Amino acid sequence: MKSIFQKISSKFIELSLFKFVCFILSITFKLIMKFLLRLLIFPLNLILYLIYPFVKVRFGMIHNDVFGHYLFDTEFYLRKKKLTKEKTYDLFFLSSNFEINIFWDKVIKRNFKINSIFELFFLNSNLFFGSKNSFKLNESTARDAEDIFYRTKTQLNFTKEEIDNGISFLKSIGLKENQKFVCVLNRDPFYKKNFVDQYYKNRNWDYHNYRNSDIDTYIPAIEFLLKKNYFVLRVGKGVSKKLEINHENFLDYSSSNLRNDFLDIFLMSNSYFNLVSESGLLIVSLLYNVPMCFVNMGSIKGTQVWHEKQITIYKKIWSNEKKNFLSLKEIKYLSDPNNYKNKKLIRDQNSIYFWEDREKYSFYNNTPQEILDVTIEAENIILNNTWKTRNKSKLEMDFWRNFLYDKIFHGPKIRSSIGNQFLEDNKYLLD
Repeated sequence: MKSIFQKISSKFIELSLFKFVCFILSITFKLIMKFLLRLLIFPLNLILYLIYPFVKVRFGMIHNDVFGHYLFDTEFYLRKKKLTKEKTYDLFFLSSNFEINIFWDKVIKRNFKINSIFELFFLNSNLFFGSKNSFKLNESTARDAEDIFYRTKTQLNFTKEEIDNGISFLKSIGLKENQKFVCVLNRDPFYKKNFVDQYYKNRNWDYHNYRNSDIDTYIPAIEFLLKKNYFVLRVGKGVSKKLEINHENFLDYSSSNLRNDFLDIFLMSNSYFNLVSESGLLIVSLLYNVPMCFVNMGSIKGTQVWHEKQITIYKKIWSNEKKNFLSLKEIKYLSDPNNYKNKKLIRDQNSIYFWEDREKYSFYNNTPQEILDVTIEAENIILNNTWKTRNKSKLEMDFWRNFLYDKIFHGPKIRSSIGNQFLEDNKYLLD
């Protein structure tokens, strides 16, 4: 019995070693081939570098591994290109083989010149020619610090056939003529674990948990919308928990067999407004200028303040040491890199690791009442189209005076709104 076990173990080790050796050889072969190809195209890289003052050929990388960035940066590039007078011939490659959204892949491929060979030109340009022939679609990815969106119209549009397909779907689920619909997007762990994780094997996504919230807390807001005769669709690419609402004007589309990558984008881009939390799909609202009621936002500084048709409320950060919720001034101080000797405490755009330091801080989600209140406010503003003309309360003006504003990060002007009832109920923010 023992010898049989030893034979099996030995065979397993042999197979494992064989697979490992094959893997190493495969990687080595690919690297060698890539290196040789870069050498072969080097003369062409040199020619493109020398003629750049006369014929500007550039190579860009499209980040397609994170959905929100994939959506935003491609649209941002085309809008910026619309504004600039400089004539360039731009060629692109995708940063990964991921299929985050197969419909968006289709949209991008009909609007951009894409080929994997362009990656080699991009790499050579960065290594040998001071990045003269390479560029980034958006220096501040997934953000509009240059006020591009406010000055331009959507570039990545649907075809007539796609629009017809989307309208047919809406009719098939019972949307009546002239009836408006609202999309509800709530982030939970399902998408990362079940879709993205197939590309990032065994990665721990817990650092995103601060962005999650419970869909049941959205029920009062959904019931309000249903009473106002809106058709409500709960959207998203898979969910942890189905939303049990029995109403002819409600569909938990995200947990149904009707969901597909095309409809995810079509629905969010054609709704009356979107009730959202922190999820990449919300970017569709920005691309197509759809009004947005943003709840359960964890990072205050992350607010897309340039987006005029947006009203936001935030999660609350509790100090476990001081036994109080952090005010804007406290968050501003803790998020300033100049207040730290160890810069590693700061994440990306000066956002401290509140959500990761669980000993010091706890996150509190918005309550059902807070979500309902801001939904009522949003619906009223949208109905009367008073984004530009509404009078901001003293509390909201105080909020923006204390906001973690950074012109390089946020853009030249603040246009979005904060839920007034939320500020009334959480005045600690302005202490």
